[in-house]
Amino acid sequence: MPGKPIKPTELLFHPTRLGIIAHQMRSGDASFTEVYKALGIKWRGALEFHSNMLARAGFIKLAKSGVGNRRKTMFVITDRGRQAFAQHRAGIIAITNIQMETEAAA
Repeated sequence: MPGKPIKPTELLFHPTRLGIIAHQMRSGDASFTEVYKALGIKWRGALEFHSNMLARAGFIKLAKSGVGNRRKTMFVITDRGRQAFAQHRAGIIAITNIQMETEAAA
């Protein structure tokens, strides 16, 4: 039974998807293998699953090259992905600031 579709605004709630976008914001274009190693993901299939979700939402482009066993997939962040990351980050900062203000008032 398929689950409820994820809204684009909720895509970055998952740590793997957030990690992919954060890595792209930090490092720019990177290969599948580079992202896989940088995030310390245990299963390649998990990275493929989450990167495909981000690509379908237009947050990244998956640029494939090569032939046969020498294929390479590059992750390229899009303007939409940059904007989504900036909004997500701003939301986290706002929540953190509210929490800190609440604690200071107590």
